[in-house]
Amino acid sequence: MKRILKAAVFLCVALSCVAVFAKPKKIVSKWSEPGVENDGLFKTFGGCGVQIWQDEWNSHDATFSIDYAEGKITVGKVGWWGGSFGAYQDGVPNGGTFNLSKVAKIEFDAKASTYGTIYFNIDDSNKNEIDIPTDFKHYEIPVKKAKAKAESLFAIGGVRDLNKEGCEIFIKNIAFYDAKGNEIVPEYN
Repeated sequence: MKRILKAAVFLCVALSCVAVFAKPKKIVSKWSEPGVENDGLFKTFGGCGVQIWQDEWNSHDATFSIDYAEGKITVGKVGWWGGSFGAYQDGVPNGGTFNLSKVAKIEFDAKASTYGTIYFNIDDSNKNEIDIPTDFKHYEIPVKKAKAKAESLFAIGGVRDLNKEGCEIFIKNIAFYDAKGNEIVPEYN
């Protein structure tokens, strides 16, 4: 019994040390430069399909609509929203993938009709919650070990306060950068 207790204490101490020395991802944000409101969803990237997630309980209502030209997402009547941007045709995977292995950082500008929180996930190992104000803010999100064959460039959705019908979220200038800080365009496989 003493051995089990000693092992449990050692494990707790070891995990505490790992937690102390683990380096969290640092999302940098600053107020956007003037003129962002006239930009589109992507800065240089040509665009991609979107898979808008649906309400499985109410006749498959779409959880949001998007205006690509304005980079505007409008929350539907479901009370939650989410979707994925990537290799989709009419909301269905088209069999293609994107090579995200060289992406080290994603930058974009965002604002919302009311202050709230969204998630912006690159893949399962790059999950981020971001507070969005009512004026444009510029975000820099580090990406660690993204996939070489990813169906999705990123997933996005409401977390808190941005889930009411008619809420608007504006995302502008989405751009991808390599480890040297050069803007790159994810390659379609």
